[in-house]
Amino acid sequence: MKKNNKVITGVIIAAMVVVTGALAFSLNSTNLQGYLQLGGVKPSAPVISKPSIQRSIPSPSSTQIHYDSYDTIVNNEQLVDGMYVYSTDKFTYKFDQNLTDSPTVRKNYMKRSISKNEESFYFLENFFGFKHPGKITIFYFLSQSQISGAGNGTTISNNRTQKITQTDVDNFTFGNAHELSHIFFVPTDAPSQYYDQYSGFNWFMEGLAVFLSDYEQYGSSTSNWGIFCEYNSWAEGYLDANNQKVYNSNIVPYYDFSVRFPDDSNGIYSQQSRLGGYRSGECFWKYLYENYGENKFKSIFPVMHQKVSQDPKYYFLIVKEIINPTLGINLTDFIKQRYNYTEPESISSLQ
Repeated sequence: MKKNNKVITGVIIAAMVVVTGALAFSLNSTNLQGYLQLGGVKPSAPVISKPSIQRSIPSPSSTQIHYDSYDTIVNNEQLVDGMYVYSTDKFTYKFDQNLTDSPTVRKNYMKRSISKNEESFYFLENFFGFKHPGKITIFYFLSQSQISGAGNGTTISNNRTQKITQTDVDNFTFGNAHELSHIFFVPTDAPSQYYDQYSGFNWFMEGLAVFLSDYEQYGSSTSNWGIFCEYNSWAEGYLDANNQKVYNSNIVPYYDFSVRFPDDSNGIYSQQSRLGGYRSGECFWKYLYENYGENKFKSIFPVMHQKVSQDPKYYFLIVKEIINPTLGINLTDFIKQRYNYTEPESISSLQ
């Protein structure tokens, strides 16, 4: 992979497996390891160096983060049933006592985790334009399985197979906007009997989570995100000093959204891979953002919140019943042509 002073990241997303009543995220590829194990750990895939980018993160005064010091929160930890417990206004954090042998590393890690995850949370609240109604619990586990995920609108589980060291603390540079975005929109509320027939909603929601992670980390200019979204394909890469595309992956056709479960047997840069589903979904939201502008783009989410709160079956009609009327467009043919996906005829057809 070439070095360059422009922007590109390694693969920074996890893979989704939908199971009845829950979301699970499996980190099987070497490129995927690290990103969602414990929130903001940097990906282990090679990363091309880049200049710092001003992130669109609200200041603490505008986000209700009003603690004089995270030391106070961490020093008030309590050990309950093998988990160190930390509490803030919006979050409860539970940290497996076996995750590190060093009390100093544990406390340093939790100070970083609390500050970065709450930055990400309030970034998302401001971006979506509505408040999350409840308190959120984030778990940190030492586990034989490297699986992380969000479920039920109130919990995030972060697993890793190795103990935390000071290096992990140093590399914790951003919050878990990906999983936190799932806390705001809980697609597991959608009736599971329709998952196989209308599986595309999974990839729309995962694509949104990746879009928001990139937005938070690299700023509002999508040219900095390290992904090219073409008419019928995507690729990872960056723009060189002459504004020419430099590719760091092969060009991958968009995922077929009519297929529920991904297949990595042909490699992560293949059409029906997990990464293919995530990146294809991200390109959908990137298309809307780039073509209709940030203000119209953001107007989608209060409507989505209202609709899916009214009836979770609206997850299966994100485009037809939420995006199309909100933006005054019709993307029904677009998603059929790009993703081979057709949404249900109407809410009443899902009765």
